[in-house]
Amino acid sequence: METESGNWEKKREELNKLKAEQALQVLASEIESIRYVKDWADKMDYKQAVLNELTKRYFGINSKQVLKEVRYNKICELIEDDPNITSYSVAASTGLNDEQGLFKFLKRHFDTTYSEIRYEALLRHFRLLRKQSKMDSSIKKWLE
Repeated sequence: METESGNWEKKREELNKLKAEQALQVLASEIESIRYVKDWADKMDYKQAVLNELTKRYFGINSKQVLKEVRYNKICELIEDDPNITSYSVAASTGLNDEQGLFKFLKRHFDTTYSEIRYEALLRHFRLLRKQSKMDSSIKKWLE
């Protein structure tokens, strides 16, 4: 009897872990339409308390913090991919109302600004270009 209940508990634990991972995947892929934890819970067809329990158990932080982290990572990813992207486009792509919402989100939760993130992304791009240019010139020397 103990073996059966142990197996059942193990399977339930595995299922809950899969639910938490799936919830994270849904959040990451649909962040533009998820503004609040309630929106995320609705997409998963969970109650907010269930979603919060899953995120706390498997990610160590509550669902609101997970939402903030995923949103911030998406903002950084968008700017990194295209440093010339407008702040409005970033806001719209990450579930924020407008530029002001983006600016407040970054300052309030991560003590940074859109400009600072963009500046760092541009620096990385220029360093990469300079490195590429040096490699191209060294290749040319070998070809001559």
